[in-house]
Amino acid sequence: MALDFYDVTDCDREKKLFSLLQKDYLQVSQIFEMFEQRTGVFVDPYGTTRLYSNNIGLLVELIGRCLSEEVCKNVDFELIKRLQMFLSNAFQKGHTLIIEGD
Repeated sequence: MALDFYDVTDCDREKKLFSLLQKDYLQVSQIFEMFEQRTGVFVDPYGTTRLYSNNIGLLVELIGRCLSEEVCKNVDFELIKRLQMFLSNAFQKGHTLIIEGD
């Protein structure tokens, strides 16, 4: 299982912007669970999920909480910081992202 992030305008999924491997997904699953509790949006590790700019902004906020308050336990903080940087850039540009799970 992996999660691949694409811009919504990349209909053919030719340019992968970011990717999480299975072991990476397990590291960030706590953040995705908090996100689902707040929004009702499930980041499906086996399907397709669309994240709008406001969703991305909330994810950036939740990651920040995870990093600053150590809400997340037993995680790779470097991986989470990379995900936060990627999502922050997408949020600042007002992008909508597609997450493809497999």
